Amino acid sequence: MPRSERSRLHLPTAAGGLARLAAQEVRRAGVDLAPLIRASGLTPDLIDSGERLASEEQITFVELSARALERDQLGFELGKAFDLRSIGPLYYVAASSETLGMALLRVARFSAVGNEAVVIGNDEQDNAFRIRLAYSGVACHSDRHQIEFFVATLVRLCRALSGLLLMPVHASFCHARSRGTKSYDECPGAKTLPNSGERCCGAERNPFASRRSDSRAAAVA
Repeated sequence: MPRSERSRLHLPTAAGGLARLAAQEVRRAGVDLAPLIRASGLTPDLIDSGERLASEEQITFVELSARALERDQLGFELGKAFDLRSIGPLYYVAASSETLGMALLRVARFSAVGNEAVVIGNDEQDNAFRIRLAYSGVACHSDRHQIEFFVATLVRLCRALSGLLLMPVHASFCHARSRGTKSYDECPGAKTLPNSGERCCGAERNPFASRRSDSRAAAVA
Protein backbone atom coordinates (compact mmCIF):
# COMPACT_ATOMS: atom_id res chain seq x y z
CA MET A 1 0.00 0.00 0.00
CA PRO A 2 1.38 3.47 -0.82
CA ARG A 3 2.48 5.54 2.16
CA SER A 4 -0.31 8.07 1.55
CA GLU A 5 -2.90 5.28 1.74
CA ARG A 6 -1.30 3.84 4.86
CA SER A 7 -1.54 7.19 6.67
CA ARG A 8 -5.19 7.52 5.61
CA LEU A 9 -6.21 4.18 7.07
CA HIS A 10 -8.35 4.64 10.18
CA LEU A 11 -8.17 2.40 13.22
CA PRO A 12 -9.42 -0.16 13.99
CA THR A 13 -8.66 -2.15 10.85
CA ALA A 14 -9.90 -5.40 9.32
CA ALA A 15 -8.37 -7.93 6.98
CA GLY A 16 -11.11 -7.01 4.51
CA GLY A 17 -12.31 -10.47 3.56
CA LEU A 18 -15.99 -9.62 4.09
CA ALA A 19 -15.79 -6.48 1.94
CA ARG A 20 -14.16 -8.46 -0.87
CA LEU A 21 -16.80 -11.18 -0.67
CA ALA A 22 -19.48 -8.48 -0.92
CA ALA A 23 -17.67 -6.91 -3.87
CA GLN A 24 -17.71 -10.27 -5.66
CA GLU A 25 -21.48 -10.47 -5.18
CA VAL A 26 -21.95 -6.94 -6.51
CA ARG A 27 -19.88 -7.69 -9.61
CA ARG A 28 -21.67 -11.00 -10.14
CA ALA A 29 -25.01 -9.20 -10.07
CA GLY A 30 -23.84 -6.69 -12.68
CA VAL A 31 -24.21 -3.72 -10.31
CA ASP A 32 -21.81 -0.79 -10.67
CA LEU A 33 -19.27 -1.17 -7.90
CA ALA A 34 -17.55 2.22 -8.19
CA PRO A 35 -20.24 4.37 -6.45
CA LEU A 36 -20.37 1.95 -3.52
CA ILE A 37 -16.60 2.07 -3.10
CA ARG A 38 -16.55 5.87 -3.19
CA ALA A 39 -19.48 6.27 -0.78
CA SER A 40 -17.85 3.99 1.77
CA GLY A 41 -14.51 5.82 1.71
CA LEU A 42 -12.61 2.93 0.14
CA THR A 43 -10.67 2.84 -3.12
CA PRO A 44 -10.70 0.26 -5.94
CA ASP A 45 -7.08 -0.60 -5.13
CA LEU A 46 -7.97 -1.51 -1.55
CA ILE A 47 -10.89 -3.69 -2.64
CA ASP A 48 -8.82 -5.53 -5.23
CA SER A 49 -5.72 -6.01 -3.08
CA GLY A 50 -5.06 -7.99 0.07
CA GLU A 51 -4.45 -4.86 2.14
CA ARG A 52 -6.22 -4.15 5.40
CA LEU A 53 -9.23 -1.84 5.45
CA ALA A 54 -10.71 0.41 8.10
CA SER A 55 -13.39 -1.60 9.94
CA GLU A 56 -15.90 1.25 9.70
CA GLU A 57 -15.39 1.50 5.96
CA GLN A 58 -15.91 -2.23 5.57
CA ILE A 59 -19.15 -1.98 7.56
CA THR A 60 -20.36 0.89 5.37
CA PHE A 61 -19.39 -0.83 2.14
CA VAL A 62 -21.18 -4.08 3.00
CA GLU A 63 -24.29 -2.16 4.08
CA LEU A 64 -24.32 -0.22 0.81
CA SER A 65 -23.75 -3.43 -1.15
CA ALA A 66 -26.66 -5.11 0.62
CA ARG A 67 -28.95 -2.23 -0.30
CA ALA A 68 -27.78 -2.21 -3.91
CA LEU A 69 -28.34 -5.95 -4.17
CA GLU A 70 -31.59 -5.80 -2.19
CA ARG A 71 -30.25 -8.55 0.06
CA ASP A 72 -31.16 -7.65 3.62
CA GLN A 73 -29.23 -10.61 5.02
CA LEU A 74 -26.10 -10.28 2.91
CA GLY A 75 -23.58 -10.61 5.74
CA PHE A 76 -25.29 -13.68 7.16
CA GLU A 77 -25.57 -15.27 3.70
CA LEU A 78 -21.89 -14.70 2.98
CA GLY A 79 -20.95 -16.18 6.35
CA LYS A 80 -22.79 -19.39 5.44
CA ALA A 81 -21.09 -19.90 2.09
CA PHE A 82 -17.42 -18.88 1.97
CA ASP A 83 -14.42 -21.20 2.37
CA LEU A 84 -13.40 -21.06 6.03
CA ARG A 85 -9.77 -21.62 5.07
CA SER A 86 -9.77 -18.20 3.42
CA ILE A 87 -9.77 -16.71 6.93
CA GLY A 88 -6.05 -17.46 6.80
CA PRO A 89 -3.78 -17.77 9.86
CA LEU A 90 -6.65 -17.43 12.33
CA TYR A 91 -8.35 -20.51 10.87
CA TYR A 92 -5.18 -22.60 11.01
CA VAL A 93 -4.43 -21.51 14.58
CA ALA A 94 -7.90 -22.78 15.53
CA ALA A 95 -7.63 -25.96 13.43
CA SER A 96 -4.36 -26.94 15.12
CA SER A 97 -6.00 -27.01 18.57
CA GLU A 98 -6.55 -30.28 20.42
CA THR A 99 -10.13 -29.45 21.40
CA LEU A 100 -12.83 -27.14 20.15
CA GLY A 101 -12.71 -25.26 23.44
CA MET A 102 -9.04 -24.52 22.98
CA ALA A 103 -9.73 -23.47 19.39
CA LEU A 104 -12.34 -20.97 20.56
CA LEU A 105 -9.97 -19.56 23.17
CA ARG A 106 -7.36 -19.05 20.47
CA VAL A 107 -9.87 -17.42 18.16
CA ALA A 108 -10.79 -15.00 20.96
CA ARG A 109 -7.14 -14.28 21.70
CA PHE A 110 -6.09 -13.67 18.10
CA SER A 111 -9.33 -12.28 16.62
CA ALA A 112 -7.66 -8.91 15.95
CA VAL A 113 -5.75 -10.60 13.13
CA GLY A 114 -9.04 -10.71 11.25
CA ASN A 115 -10.70 -7.60 12.62
CA GLU A 116 -9.35 -5.27 15.31
CA ALA A 117 -12.83 -3.93 16.04
CA VAL A 118 -14.31 -7.27 17.09
CA VAL A 119 -13.68 -8.47 20.63
CA ILE A 120 -14.59 -12.13 21.20
CA GLY A 121 -15.10 -13.54 24.68
CA ASN A 122 -16.05 -16.98 26.00
CA ASP A 123 -17.62 -18.00 29.29
CA GLU A 124 -19.27 -21.03 30.90
CA GLN A 125 -22.41 -20.94 33.04
CA ASP A 126 -24.47 -23.89 34.31
CA ASN A 127 -22.82 -26.35 31.91
CA ALA A 128 -23.49 -24.02 28.97
CA PHE A 129 -20.87 -22.29 26.85
CA ARG A 130 -21.39 -18.79 25.54
CA ILE A 131 -19.48 -16.82 22.92
CA ARG A 132 -19.81 -13.04 23.14
CA LEU A 133 -18.94 -10.56 20.41
CA ALA A 134 -18.47 -6.87 21.15
CA TYR A 135 -17.09 -3.89 19.27
CA SER A 136 -14.13 -1.73 20.21
CA GLY A 137 -13.64 1.55 18.41
CA VAL A 138 -16.78 1.08 16.30
CA ALA A 139 -20.35 1.97 17.27
CA CYS A 140 -22.32 -1.28 17.46
CA HIS A 141 -25.49 0.39 16.12
CA SER A 142 -23.65 1.18 12.86
CA ASP A 143 -23.47 -2.48 11.84
CA ARG A 144 -25.68 -5.44 11.03
CA HIS A 145 -24.02 -7.41 8.27
CA GLN A 146 -20.50 -7.72 9.66
CA ILE A 147 -21.58 -9.06 13.05
CA GLU A 148 -24.05 -11.49 11.45
CA PHE A 149 -21.24 -12.68 9.19
CA PHE A 150 -19.12 -13.41 12.26
CA VAL A 151 -21.91 -15.31 14.02
CA ALA A 152 -22.55 -17.52 10.98
CA THR A 153 -18.79 -18.06 10.61
CA LEU A 154 -18.36 -19.06 14.25
CA VAL A 155 -21.17 -21.62 14.06
CA ARG A 156 -19.65 -23.13 10.92
CA LEU A 157 -16.17 -23.11 12.44
CA CYS A 158 -17.39 -24.97 15.54
CA ARG A 159 -19.05 -27.61 13.39
CA ALA A 160 -16.09 -28.00 11.04
CA LEU A 161 -13.46 -28.34 13.77
CA SER A 162 -15.48 -30.66 16.00
CA GLY A 163 -16.98 -32.80 13.25
CA LEU A 164 -20.30 -32.45 15.06
CA LEU A 165 -23.53 -30.76 14.02
CA LEU A 166 -23.42 -28.48 17.04
CA MET A 167 -26.63 -26.51 17.62
CA PRO A 168 -26.60 -23.18 19.45
CA VAL A 169 -29.30 -22.76 22.05
CA HIS A 170 -29.78 -19.13 21.07
CA ALA A 171 -28.18 -16.29 19.15
CA SER A 172 -28.96 -12.71 20.15
CA PHE A 173 -28.10 -9.37 18.56
CA CYS A 174 -28.12 -5.70 19.53
CA HIS A 175 -29.72 -4.60 16.27
CA ALA A 176 -33.33 -5.02 15.25
CA ARG A 177 -34.55 -7.08 12.32
CA SER A 178 -37.65 -5.73 10.56
CA ARG A 179 -38.13 -8.69 8.22
CA GLY A 180 -38.23 -11.48 10.76
CA THR A 181 -35.69 -14.10 11.82
CA LYS A 182 -36.99 -17.32 10.26
CA SER A 183 -33.99 -17.88 7.99
CA TYR A 184 -31.62 -17.21 10.88
CA ASP A 185 -33.36 -19.77 13.05
CA GLU A 186 -33.23 -22.38 10.28
CA CYS A 187 -29.48 -22.08 9.66
CA PRO A 188 -27.85 -22.20 13.11
CA GLY A 189 -30.63 -24.32 14.61
CA ALA A 190 -31.14 -21.74 17.33
CA LYS A 191 -33.74 -19.24 18.43
CA THR A 192 -32.57 -15.83 17.24
CA LEU A 193 -33.30 -12.83 19.42
CA PRO A 194 -32.86 -9.50 17.58
CA ASN A 195 -32.59 -6.22 19.45
CA SER A 196 -31.78 -8.06 22.69
CA GLY A 197 -29.10 -5.66 23.89
CA GLU A 198 -26.21 -8.07 23.44
CA ARG A 199 -24.49 -10.16 20.82
CA CYS A 200 -23.86 -13.72 21.83
CA CYS A 201 -24.25 -17.31 20.74
CA GLY A 202 -24.76 -20.04 23.34
CA ALA A 203 -24.55 -23.83 23.21
CA GLU A 204 -25.68 -26.44 25.71
CA ARG A 205 -22.80 -28.79 25.01
CA ASN A 206 -19.50 -27.81 26.58
CA PRO A 207 -17.05 -27.55 23.67
CA PHE A 208 -13.97 -27.83 25.85
CA ALA A 209 -14.50 -31.60 25.88
CA SER A 210 -15.14 -31.88 22.13
CA ARG A 211 -12.02 -33.00 20.32
CA ARG A 212 -11.56 -31.71 16.82
CA SER A 213 -11.99 -34.04 13.83
CA ASP A 214 -8.94 -33.97 11.55
CA SER A 215 -10.93 -35.26 8.59
CA ARG A 216 -13.66 -32.67 8.93
CA ALA A 217 -11.21 -29.83 9.56
CA ALA A 218 -9.31 -30.73 6.42
CA ALA A 219 -12.41 -30.61 4.24
CA VAL A 220 -14.33 -27.53 5.23
CA ALA A 221 -17.57 -26.95 3.32
